[in-house]
Amino acid sequence: MTHDDISPWTTIPTSLESRHLGPMKLVGGVGGAVMEGRAELDGRDLPVRIEIDHPTRFDERVVGAIDFALDGFHRTDELSRQVIQESLTHRESAPLKLLERWGDPASDEEPDVEEFLRLLAPIATTILPDGGRENLERVQMVYALSDASAPGRITVRFRQGSWPEADPRLS
Repeated sequence: MTHDDISPWTTIPTSLESRHLGPMKLVGGVGGAVMEGRAELDGRDLPVRIEIDHPTRFDERVVGAIDFALDGFHRTDELSRQVIQESLTHRESAPLKLLERWGDPASDEEPDVEEFLRLLAPIATTILPDGGRENLERVQMVYALSDASAPGRITVRFRQGSWPEADPRLS
């Protein structure tokens, strides 16, 4: 496939298949492509979004990177939870804002951090396997309270070459 073969927002033909997502059906154009799917990860059925920066270079290596990221979901979840817990000590962080929303405003007691962390569940992930130096982000994990007791989502971003970070704002 050449650069000229891809028009804006077209389905990009591929015979590649992910072990987690099945056939790779990208939609996009020269500037990038996406695929929406679902995968069973650590016993959870989660929406998975794949964002490809360079669709003309989409090949087995990129699919391998996607599968590798999904193979490591358990570790990514652990690291995300660690980052969220550490962020609870930062004033104005998204995790702290969600904890405060979740806690009982009528109570003088501090919210139960362990219960809050236990209720957080991943609700979606995005994998960006081929950004190169232009886009260092590789994985996004989105969390919300599993009991929907307080609105808001926390996004943890994994960038190549740095420790993951929680977005400062709730989504």
